[in-house]
Amino acid sequence: MAVVTGISPANAPGFTFDGVHSSTFDVYLLRSPFPLLPETADRHQEVPGRHGVWDYGFRFEGRKIELECFVIASSEADLRAKVRAIAAWLDPSKGERELVLDTESDKTYMARVSGSIDVDMVARHGRFTIPFFASDPFAYGPERTLAINGETIVTAQGTAEAWPVITVNVQAPITYLLVATPDKYVLLGRPEGVEETPVPKEQKVLVDGLDTTTGWIGATQVDGGAVTGSLVSTGTHFEPSSYGSGSGWHGPALKKSVAGGPIQDFRVTVFVQLSNSKQSVGRAELYLLDVNNAIFGKIALKDTHSGVKDMWGEARAGALSGGYYFVQPTHGAKAGVWNDFDGLIRIGRIGNRWHAYFAMVDKTTGKHHTRLYREWVDSMNQYMNPLAQVQLHAGAYSTHQPMTVRFWTVVVEKINPLGTAEVPYIADAGDIIEIDCERHAVYLNGEPRLDLLDPGSEFFSLQPGQPVAIGVAPEGAVSVQLSYRERWL
Repeated sequence: MAVVTGISPANAPGFTFDGVHSSTFDVYLLRSPFPLLPETADRHQEVPGRHGVWDYGFRFEGRKIELECFVIASSEADLRAKVRAIAAWLDPSKGERELVLDTESDKTYMARVSGSIDVDMVARHGRFTIPFFASDPFAYGPERTLAINGETIVTAQGTAEAWPVITVNVQAPITYLLVATPDKYVLLGRPEGVEETPVPKEQKVLVDGLDTTTGWIGATQVDGGAVTGSLVSTGTHFEPSSYGSGSGWHGPALKKSVAGGPIQDFRVTVFVQLSNSKQSVGRAELYLLDVNNAIFGKIALKDTHSGVKDMWGEARAGALSGGYYFVQPTHGAKAGVWNDFDGLIRIGRIGNRWHAYFAMVDKTTGKHHTRLYREWVDSMNQYMNPLAQVQLHAGAYSTHQPMTVRFWTVVVEKINPLGTAEVPYIADAGDIIEIDCERHAVYLNGEPRLDLLDPGSEFFSLQPGQPVAIGVAPEGAVSVQLSYRERWL
């Protein structure tokens, strides 16, 4: 199939790539041929002594989109300058970007250039073909969003199944969330029976937005160094106003008692924002203290490499002397992925099982990424101190330039044991649950939580042109929105 047009800018269509229209570079379409269907990867098996083959189905490959273009120039020098600008615009190292043809302005492909582009000069103008490749062969329509109130009928258009994303704003504590169609359901948690009592398993006993230092007092000890300088609140977060001085590790530290403490089973989360560089050396640390001010655990992020920009994380049960690093110093999946860390660190203990969690947070979506989770069992029960205080520390080393450290929020949760007739809440008022049916993912406040998923759950799609009834429970405790993008072959 091909669309043939004139080359006059007055009547020639173009296309938009990465948010920039081709006319910006005086580029217009001559032809935009594309296959009726993407290529298929077929699964066949030959059977000896039998004609033909067994057909085990297929999947679509990516889609090739070749755009034959014309660029208007005033001279060869102008043409060469425009071609270099076009090359920067189409640079495939940027990855896939949105591609929209003027002739189908309501449909979007995710594509990048794949292959070379030769430019033929025709009377000082240029002619060339752009070989775009879309790894996802489908075109997408605009996102559609609707509220789910009671049982709601949803009809997706398009020519291929669409995958919904269900966003749930929790308005009251819930032990379960059910999203169901007539033949499939997604269930998180479980409803409580008439003889059961709903209870909070994770009970927040401290939520401090660090808008004031009231309630925090100066600490007296940090690992391998001295407490110096000052940690202050800006009204939105804590940050060092000064680090003081020292020949080794030094810097300010504040601590706060945990309401209702001491707590045997707990988890502590701190949202931190760090900015490191090749020149900077520093650390941001959260300490766990008992009623006797003894340190019995720590989680930290640090850049200890002068001349190299590389953030590391670590977590320890016990004190500096005699403790155990169940997260040995690590820079995550690979060097540099935690640089300029903006996210959260968490350490906790349930029974004698310790856990640590590091995650950066996407500020647009709220989702956690670049994550690391570790568990360790203290089989000898060496580090079982109840939690009474939490301590924050920002550290510098000797005279090296310190990195920027900001502490934004501290959350301490008491982990309650469950009785045989008790059912835990899975979410509280203000929480946001997201169910992404295409990615088979569940998020609670941006954190992946597939552990909440009932084994019988099935993520569902919306078939084109077929109305489907979608219901949500428990009614009255949640506000639900469903969003999707129609897909086209």
